[in-house]
Amino acid sequence: MVENIRIINLDEFDIEEKQIFDRLTEEYGTKFERILEKGLIILHPKKYDKDGKRARYCINLRTDIPDLIFSAEAEEWDLAKALHKVFIKLENEVKKRLKL
Repeated sequence: MVENIRIINLDEFDIEEKQIFDRLTEEYGTKFERILEKGLIILHPKKYDKDGKRARYCINLRTDIPDLIFSAEAEEWDLAKALHKVFIKLENEVKKRLKL
């Protein structure tokens, strides 16, 4: 698990979904370590429509850096797509505001 990403409320997800979280946070976490250096990213996933055949995922990301506040949100029926979207949104916001 990457040290700069903290996941909140992971109890409602099954093992396969947790593996997706681990894989993608590892991939994007190393990228954000270079961009934000000492920043912490808080990932807050929510799962809706759990009773049907599939679930809708809403992912909120925010940074916990004293002088910089970044946030991003994405919703999708596929967990991996939702995570990719939200990390890309956060990366674009960081690059735009820090002019990287």
